[in-house]
Order: sequence, then structure tokens, then C-alpha cells
Amino acid sequence: MGYTLGHLTGVDILQKSDQDRFLLSRYGVLYYWRRVPKALAEIDGRAPIIRHSLKTDDLAKARAQRDVLEKADNQL
Repeated sequence: MGYTLGHLTGVDILQKSDQDRFLLSRYGVLYYWRRVPKALAEIDGRAPIIRHSLKTDDLAKARAQRDVLEKADNQL
């Protein structure tokens, strides 16, 4: 399954492909990008949106790093 891009100025949002969930590309650098659930917003200082640079332009590396961050966030 591939991915599609939504284009903004300097920002590519990887669209709704399950394997690319929570990934955002800004000027070629991939980020983990996710909303904090409303129920957790008061206790999570990153609310309303988690943005974390994965410091890579390699999609495979970004997916692996995203999986680690996603697992940790899901355990909250």
C-alpha cells in the first residue's frame, strides 16, 4: 500500500494510509504528528497536538520511529 500527499506550503501530509498514520513531512523532514485525545489534554503537556521531529527523510526509518512513539502514546 502506498501513500498520498496533501500539499501545503512546504508541508506534505501523508494521507490516511494506515502504514503512514501520524506522519507529516515538512521541507523533506518527517515528523510524528498526532492529536492528543480530549480526555487526556489536561494531563498531557503536548496538547492539543503532538509534534516530534523524526530527523529523517527516509520513510522506512520514520515508520519505525513512529511505531515506537505510537506504542508509548497508546499506553497512556
